[in-house]
Amino acid sequence: MSNCATNNEHLETHSQHKNVENEWDEKYGDESNWEVCSAYDHDKKFDPEEYLKGFYKTASEDTAMRIVLFFLPGFVYYLPEKIRTLLDLGAGPTVYVPIVFRNRALNIYTSDYAEANRQNLQLWYCNKNRFRWLEICQWIASIEFSSQLPDDMQNAAREKLRAILKVNVHQQNVIQGVHCCCNCNPDNEVPRQFQVVTTIFCLEYACETLNEYQNAVKNTVELIEPNGYLVGFLDNFK
Repeated sequence: MSNCATNNEHLETHSQHKNVENEWDEKYGDESNWEVCSAYDHDKKFDPEEYLKGFYKTASEDTAMRIVLFFLPGFVYYLPEKIRTLLDLGAGPTVYVPIVFRNRALNIYTSDYAEANRQNLQLWYCNKNRFRWLEICQWIASIEFSSQLPDDMQNAAREKLRAILKVNVHQQNVIQGVHCCCNCNPDNEVPRQFQVVTTIFCLEYACETLNEYQNAVKNTVELIEPNGYLVGFLDNFK
């Protein structure tokens, strides 16, 4: 009887996820309906669900992200075996960086400028996220030659997460506050600098001019501790 109950629960969950996917396809499937917004509209108009559906439905959904997800697991092996602190700067609603670094980083901080993205990250941390990272985890595991299951990969990453931060790369003090604490005492201070800072397709999309971009890079570098590392994938800024 327990096996039947488990199977029924699995089928029900699968059906629920399929319904969600159908709803998203109906709402977001036509790219001609997408609105093009400036960097200055990011906090008010960025839609995490639309973004995830458009770029992360599968690991091969977008060429740029396919390249990132292919090379990022390999970059990990050029870094120290144990990373004390890691900041994913401008993560948007994505969690593939904590997942990739789950076995190396001891303390992971993720961040974004937009409130909607930080809320989405918090939902993932609480395992209440609507978007499924199943296929992305499977892709990462295949690159790692790992047999770890997607749920276990995500739980390992969640255990390393210490806080979700509010950030603004245009400010000299990039870290503007703590959105929520994760696996830590709220009284614990967030580091002012990190051993590793990752920023993937963040800085160029946060800027409208070359001067803004140069200033954002300068502010980002200040977040890296001496002899630390910057891991980034940057689009061509014109």
